[in-house]
Amino acid sequence: MKSFFALATSLLAAAFLACGSDSSSDPNPGPSCPELPQQCAGTPPSYSTEIKSLVEQHCFPCHAPGGTGVGAAGRDFSKYEILQRDKAKALLRVYGCTMPPKEAPQPSADDRATLVKWLVCGAPNN
Repeated sequence: MKSFFALATSLLAAAFLACGSDSSSDPNPGPSCPELPQQCAGTPPSYSTEIKSLVEQHCFPCHAPGGTGVGAAGRDFSKYEILQRDKAKALLRVYGCTMPPKEAPQPSADDRATLVKWLVCGAPNN
C-alpha cells in the first residue's frame, strides 16, 4: 500500500502534467503556491487550534451545509471525517492553489503552507 505522501505526490504530478505549468498567459495568476514538503517534518499543525479555523474561514463558504461545493460530492468539511477522507484531493487543490477559487478570499501564504503541512502529515485530528 502506498503511503499517503506517495499517493499525494502521484496525484500532483498527474495534475501538473495534464494541465501544463505555463502560467505566463494567465492574466490573474493568483496566490503564490507553497513548497510541497517531502515528508511530515516535526509536529503537524493542530486541527483544533489552527486548521479548523482556516477551513471554516476559507472552505466553509462552499464546503459546509448550504454551500455550493457540498452537493452530490458530499464534501461537507464541517465534518472532520469527510475532510479526512478527502485529504489527498484537498492537498492537490490547496497545494496547487486551485482552492479556494481565485475569485474567493485567499489564505495568506503562511496559512496555506500550514494547511499543506497538516495535509502532508495525514490530516490528523489533533
